Amino acid sequence: MEEQRHSEETGRFLLAADKLSKMDKRVRLLLDPRRFPNMSGVMGALVSHVLGMDPPAAEPTIVELTTTSDGMLLARNEGDCGFNEFIGGASDYKKNWERLITMPEVGLTQDEIDYVRRRYHEAANLKEVGK
Repeated sequence: MEEQRHSEETGRFLLAADKLSKMDKRVRLLLDPRRFPNMSGVMGALVSHVLGMDPPAAEPTIVELTTTSDGMLLARNEGDCGFNEFIGGASDYKKNWERLITMPEVGLTQDEIDYVRRRYHEAANLKEVGK
């Protein structure tokens, strides 16, 4: 009985992981910076980092983001030992992110929008600033 319950739980977990994997692939395809010729290089690098694109779809290659206490977004680029890249106001980039993911032309579902919002929030290390 215990084995059967464990097997059912594992099956649900694997199904959820498979769905997430499909969602990840679809989101990466729909939000690939190369689809948006007018997207800035910095925004493209941010999108590429947040979605975990490997290889990155834009330069510079951001490996980590942080939000400062005064609401600024900083990036650590590949090969750097610190957050040497000033991106700008975290709230400005959050607005740009929201515009991008909610554009009807992009075609994200509500579940996908919620998913990429969480990814952005986690990647940008957002606390109270810029929520």
